[in-house]
Amino acid sequence: MCYKIEAQKRLEVKLNEKLQDVPNIIKDFLITFKSSRTKNVNWSCIKDMFEFFLKNNIIQKDSISNIDADDLKQILPIDIIKYLNGLTYTHKMSSIRTQKAIISSFWTYLEASGICENNIVYKAAKVLKDQFNIKNGVEIFIEKNIPVAA
Repeated sequence: MCYKIEAQKRLEVKLNEKLQDVPNIIKDFLITFKSSRTKNVNWSCIKDMFEFFLKNNIIQKDSISNIDADDLKQILPIDIIKYLNGLTYTHKMSSIRTQKAIISSFWTYLEASGICENNIVYKAAKVLKDQFNIKNGVEIFIEKNIPVAA
């Protein structure tokens, strides 16, 4: 058997062990990659980001294994920016660009899967409902004032 195939299989076994207690939301994303090495690199980046969120109380859980879809909906773009900015002290710029691409890919997957919303109106409605304890829906009127010459 080819060394490369054997190495991929060993890496796949190790990765499966690491992912035992990882939420399905994350596992499902990693399944989209064919290469065990790519899965491993993506998992490492995502794990580091979630550890940052847990440490900084952005997600109020005690471990990554307890994170669910509702926790992901609470993460704001500024939270990801803070995480990436913190990397500038410990990582090379090329590594940060790679991590940014992985996080972007992960978030795109979450949006496409319907787990997270990228719709700002939806997010505003959610904030209103949560802040004022509204049980039913909210109605939002949007008036756009776009200049003709824009």
